[in-house]
Amino acid sequence: MNNEFLIFAPPDDTNDIFCITMAGITYKNPNYSVKRNNSKQFTLEYIISGEGTIFNNGEKYHVGKGDMYMLQPGSDHYYYADTQNPWEKIWINAHGNLIENLTRAYGIYSTVIFKNTNGYALLKKAVDICCNHTLSAVQINDQIALIFHELVIMMSNSVKKTNVVSKEADILRNYLNMHINENVTIRELSELIFRSESQTIRIFKKYFNDTPYEYLMKNKINRAKTLLKNTDMKVKDIAFSLGFCDEHYFSSIFKHRTSMTPKEYKQNSHD
Repeated sequence: MNNEFLIFAPPDDTNDIFCITMAGITYKNPNYSVKRNNSKQFTLEYIISGEGTIFNNGEKYHVGKGDMYMLQPGSDHYYYADTQNPWEKIWINAHGNLIENLTRAYGIYSTVIFKNTNGYALLKKAVDICCNHTLSAVQINDQIALIFHELVIMMSNSVKKTNVVSKEADILRNYLNMHINENVTIRELSELIFRSESQTIRIFKKYFNDTPYEYLMKNKINRAKTLLKNTDMKVKDIAFSLGFCDEHYFSSIFKHRTSMTPKEYKQNSHD
């Protein structure tokens, strides 16, 4: 028996909204591992049985039967099966603007693990659609985009049930969202909730899996991507609008996080 059942979706080069690239089922294999640096793929996987370990940008997570995990593009991914009780899992890989927009809209963009979900049936439906050779690439992507929306709703509801955001964490997140164009300090945040700076960082990270600085910087870079892709603003103006001290510093940060300069990203988005 093969260790994996893989389906490569037909290419849909004109689709930048939602495009499935690959789907499949991974069977029990104690030697299974995947490593991607600055991944270009979005990954969503459901654990049918067994256990495994995931590192997302250096953060370690453990998953078992009934759990799902979601890995966003642009991150460093490393995951592997438990050698004593290797996982069996079903999964999809995809790319497109819908992924970030939908996961952000439902407040789960930075969430990696979803405990005790019911995602198997929906992912199985997506895999079956990929196997349907009577469908065109456009039809496959349109149908799975609807399933993806259902999955996002399900994952969002799962988070709400198991991890209700505290009032303090919500205050911090709202403040960061409202001040994306500024350089917010930990001192400012700690004064908002009357906590020490170290306590403020711990409270925020508990609910959002990022430090306040990382959360704000990710939002700045994502806003920059949107402006580069959809406006004629100069790189210098985008940098200043997002609170960076100068164009060169902004370009350095942007390249470190995307592997492209702002000008390269703008050119690629218009190709």
